[in-house]
Amino acid sequence: MSSYKIKTIIFDLDGTLVDSQLDFDEMRSDIGMPSDEPILEYLDRVEDGDFKQRAFEIIHQHELKGASVATALSDADDFIQELNQKGFPISILTRNSQEITLKTLEKFNWSFHHIYSRDNAPAKPKPDAIHMISKSLNVHTDHIFYIGDNIFDLETARNAGCIAGLFLNDKNISLKKSADISLSKYFELLPFLSV
Repeated sequence: MSSYKIKTIIFDLDGTLVDSQLDFDEMRSDIGMPSDEPILEYLDRVEDGDFKQRAFEIIHQHELKGASVATALSDADDFIQELNQKGFPISILTRNSQEITLKTLEKFNWSFHHIYSRDNAPAKPKPDAIHMISKSLNVHTDHIFYIGDNIFDLETARNAGCIAGLFLNDKNISLKKSADISLSKYFELLPFLSV
């Protein structure tokens, strides 16, 4: 871990910075789709426009509720405020909609250089948004730390060629071996940041 020189951090949102209490199994059930498929990828293949529109309305209602109850995880609030004070560049990359992402972030006194959602960049695990952030900040992907809480996040980091971070919880311990850095407290990262 000590060999990493992190010059910018990109965060996933739900399950990484905030707990929105989203129940994806319930979301799939309400949509009427298979329980073992990723939601966005499934809907990409759906040709029935009415079904797809209704599905995204259901997703929006779930995400709206999640935004209203979102709370900061672990030491995320203090950590981000410290990074903001230091002027350290941080961004968001989430599979949420832009509207819900901004609504969630309104609850916190956080500032981000870039906020990418499924509405303004190809959905993870596609790495496009990370490459755009890399170019904008002029930071090579070798020095970008992308952290999330699930396999999509680790795949996104790998696809982008950046440092893969896993924010640990009770359900994702099995993914720890696939991450470059695993943590449950953000301040563990401070010694590895190039500020």
